[in-house]
Amino acid sequence: MKNTKILITSSHRPTRNTRRFIKALSKVVPNAVKVNRGKQTFKLLALQAVDINADKILVVRNRKGNPGFIDVYKVAVASMELVKICTLRICGYSIDEAYKGIHQVETSIIKRGSALLESEFPSDTLECILKAFNISAFQSEQRVQRNSICVDIEHFKTRGRMGVEVTFNSCNSGTRYLVIRICSRSNDSS
Repeated sequence: MKNTKILITSSHRPTRNTRRFIKALSKVVPNAVKVNRGKQTFKLLALQAVDINADKILVVRNRKGNPGFIDVYKVAVASMELVKICTLRICGYSIDEAYKGIHQVETSIIKRGSALLESEFPSDTLECILKAFNISAFQSEQRVQRNSICVDIEHFKTRGRMGVEVTFNSCNSGTRYLVIRICSRSNDSS
C-alpha cells in the first residue's frame, strides 16, 4: 500500500513552538508537505491539497502557547471541502534537533513491542494516529527500507494523565526525532 500525500499546516496565528513542531512533524511523516497557513480559509487549503494530490490535511492548533491539538481532515474533492475525521489532543512533546537531517521519508513502520496489540488501547485513538501520521506497516526491524521512520507507540500514565506516547525514530541509527504524548481523551475545546 502506497502512502498518500498529506498537507500539514497550523491554525491561524501559530506560536513559535507550534511552527517548530509542525516543521519537525512534516519531516517525520511520510509524504508530508508543510504549508504556511497565513490567512487561508479551509476552502483554499482544500484547493491547495488537491493541487499537490494530498487527500488529508493536518491542522495543528495552539493551546496555551504550545501545540495542543491535531485536527485530521479528509479532502472531499467533489465539494472542495474538508471533512473532519478526528482530533488528537497533545499533552506533551519533545523535539530533537536531529530531525533537521531528515531528507525524504518513504514509510513509517510500527516497531515491535508497541502498545498496538494490547486490548486496553483505545481503537479510535489508534485509528486517528495511523491516519494522521501516515503509518502503513507493521514490521520487525529486520526488513526495513533505507528511508523509513520507525514508530514506537506506548502507554503512559503520569500525574493523573493517561494516554499514548508516539516516538518517531531512525530505523537505522535509532536516533529519536520527535516524541508526541497524546492524551486518551481528545477534548476538542481550546
